[in-house]
Amino acid sequence: MKRSLLKTTVLLLVLATTACGQIAYKEFSFDMCGGGARAEGMGKAFLALSDDVTGGSWNPAGIYAHEKPIIGVSWASLAPRGQTSSDFAGSLLTDPIVQDHSGTQNTVGSLNFLAPIRIKGHAFVGSFNYTRNFDAMQSLDWSWAGYETFYFMNSVGEIEAEDLLIEQDGTYRLDGGLNSLNFALATRVYNNISAGISLNVYTGTAVGQIEQSSRVHDIRYTYDQRGLGEEGITIIDSTKFSGFNATIGLKYSGENFKAGLVVRTPFSLSDKIDSSMYVITKLNGLIIDDGTDTTYIGNKLVKYDLPMMVGLGVAFNLKPNWLISIDGEYRGFSSTDIKIRESILINPGGTNIESFLEVDPEWNNVFAFRIGTEYLWATSVGEVPLRAGFGYVPMPAENVAVDLATETTAQRNFSVGTGIHWEQIRFDIAYTHSMLDQERLEIGQIYTEYENKDNHLNISFTGVF
Repeated sequence: MKRSLLKTTVLLLVLATTACGQIAYKEFSFDMCGGGARAEGMGKAFLALSDDVTGGSWNPAGIYAHEKPIIGVSWASLAPRGQTSSDFAGSLLTDPIVQDHSGTQNTVGSLNFLAPIRIKGHAFVGSFNYTRNFDAMQSLDWSWAGYETFYFMNSVGEIEAEDLLIEQDGTYRLDGGLNSLNFALATRVYNNISAGISLNVYTGTAVGQIEQSSRVHDIRYTYDQRGLGEEGITIIDSTKFSGFNATIGLKYSGENFKAGLVVRTPFSLSDKIDSSMYVITKLNGLIIDDGTDTTYIGNKLVKYDLPMMVGLGVAFNLKPNWLISIDGEYRGFSSTDIKIRESILINPGGTNIESFLEVDPEWNNVFAFRIGTEYLWATSVGEVPLRAGFGYVPMPAENVAVDLATETTAQRNFSVGTGIHWEQIRFDIAYTHSMLDQERLEIGQIYTEYENKDNHLNISFTGVF
């Protein structure tokens, strides 16, 4: 009984892991963008501007334009939608497994403060930003039925096989994200050219939970007795992010033309993971000890060696109240290594000795492109900005299509935004619709289609003292 159900459980876990594996490409896109509804409404094409209170999280050189203290806060909501379909070649499943995506995550998008300061008589502008760099939020629900071969011993000691009906349903929930604390300082270096640096401390937590229940009908627990076998599994993973790097920026500010250069230094992003698995096995509705267990694995460590990221942006005014901004960003992910801690030797008298398994994820170098526009409409009740933007953001990992051709999976973002501005108070709102589609042929002839559509809302308040 236990062996049969565990065999079923292994199959189910493979299915769940396949679906979650597709999500990982989105979760860990490492799209380290800044905050604020203004930037998001312009498709996040903000490297050449970075001239509001969130600038320290984009291009720190841009904050030098301010002469008064400013505070800002934003609230963000993410709602993913879509589905994943997995077809297992050669299996006895009645139909492909389809998982529906749904859920909502609300959080503080950013907290910001900026103020001009003087250091030995020289003018600087400093800022602090708490920024939500990217969300790790997914929600899956699935249900399927199929047949699996089970073996039993008959009355004369011979092994016979029969196909039994398996039903399975489950949910997967992931909530969390990667945040950064940005400490920025900027000054003018020559005429219209400013320079800045931001020290970035990365933090955050993501908690994922799988709940799945499987049922095997008419399973034999003696030769002539059959019953309903059930197995419930709960898996909880808690991941804590940590890391540190710097952003170095330059900005040229002309009357109708602006340009920005940003370099984000390489760093190691650490994920510390605690996992728990709870298994309950039942026969005819009664819990049996054989197959019911709790497993805890703590202090797992994974390190991503993230590469240098270089971004260039330009912005120009078509009219005094109408501008267009374009960004390009290169990320050399082909040099990325993933280190998985295999063991740790605790040395009471000195430094602990850790052993890591190094894995080459075979990621691609990627080039992200963003374009946005902003039109400022003067009305009798205040200035109303009208914004729109588009972003093309490739994922690091390759996508292996069914025809064995390779291509890079990319997320496409469409944004709009508006708000109202007065002399010292500004409200901004932005909405982004993101699409990510994949086709993959995995080892073992598992064909998966992944379609995800994210809806993101960002509302920002800014006050000038």
